[in-house]
Amino acid sequence: VTSPRELAELDGVLASLTTNYTQQYWWFELAGVAVRLSYCGGAVLLFPTHATLRCTLCVIVVSAYVAFSLSHKPVAQESSRAVTVLAHALLWLLALAVIVSTNVASERVQVGYSCALFFFTIAICVLLYHIKASETEHKLAAAISAQEPFDKEAFEARSSAYLHDAVALQARDIVREPSSAGMAYLKTRLAPLDSVWDEELPAGMILKTCATTVEALLANLDADATLEARLKYLFNDVVDFSAFLKASDKSIILSFEVLVDFFKGARWTRFTRLRLEAIWALRKTTGGMEVMCDDVLAVEPFGTMLREQEDIKGDSELPVFRRDDVAKLIHALAPNAPESYRQSVDQKALPELLKSLATVVFPELQAHLWGLIPGGRTYSHGDSGDEPKPADDAAHLEAVEVSLDHAYVRKKTIFDTENPM
Repeated sequence: VTSPRELAELDGVLASLTTNYTQQYWWFELAGVAVRLSYCGGAVLLFPTHATLRCTLCVIVVSAYVAFSLSHKPVAQESSRAVTVLAHALLWLLALAVIVSTNVASERVQVGYSCALFFFTIAICVLLYHIKASETEHKLAAAISAQEPFDKEAFEARSSAYLHDAVALQARDIVREPSSAGMAYLKTRLAPLDSVWDEELPAGMILKTCATTVEALLANLDADATLEARLKYLFNDVVDFSAFLKASDKSIILSFEVLVDFFKGARWTRFTRLRLEAIWALRKTTGGMEVMCDDVLAVEPFGTMLREQEDIKGDSELPVFRRDDVAKLIHALAPNAPESYRQSVDQKALPELLKSLATVVFPELQAHLWGLIPGGRTYSHGDSGDEPKPADDAAHLEAVEVSLDHAYVRKKTIFDTENPM
């Protein structure tokens, strides 16, 4: 359920010991330590005077390690698993070489075995490089981590928990540290991968893997806020917490343990988790900006006065321009659209209306101004002002691009005189 990388974040300083293994075999690094101890003097404690028995013990230990790796696959990534098996196979041959050398063997046999062991080592290095370079999962994960284009069909064909984790974690990193390039990559490359975002995970496990972030948000909650306001701050409209409000006392102290215990039976999709990560990142950014504003106002001479000013809360909706028939049509076309979408449509109604009206009436307005100001001249952005041409010059009209953004007709007014103040 939880990826090795997420487990590593929880393990902290022990991350290097657990990152390579699946969740079930997180302890397998202990087996690797046992093999290394056997080769580095541990066998001497058991057989201080018998070199052959020490080498035999090393062969048995490394054989058991390789057999377990091949049968149970404790290493998460396929290429890393091949690397681990081949490396321990080399140790097995090394122990066998010691056994051959300690017994009565001709010099030719010892030299021949040493040469074979050397060439086997070189072959393993070349093979490992080939495995890393040609493995499809490794190349896909590397491309995703580097925010590079990848083959969607190859991804779906090799769809695995390892690749799903790579996509989800890269998306999480993008929303935590957003950039224009990162958000574009998320929208065009990662978001269309439905097989990743439709996968469900236990809500309690998601909260535990995000424990540091959630606890930091809980610490910033307003103590006087209602339980509903605090839950709204944490989950916004991404998670339905109405059942939590009904089942809990309104005066309950909202803690991380309380959240995990309540949502332990729920399941959230990876997309739900991504939306939560985005909201939490926004809360963190907002909190940082509030701290910066507080620091600025603390040294501002009028900081106290600015703090006393009431917030201006304008209504983002435009009731005058709202039409019920249009609202019903939008609801019919997008019945599952959130209220924020309908609100955004309403917000854009007035600007779009004014733009359309201005575009239609501008030729008439321009002709009217030319009639009011005979001999007026038309300027556009970038004109130097040298040798201005009359506005009624047909050749000039074709050369000058008249637009709402930069065309104007200017007449001297009282505001052009020097201000006596």
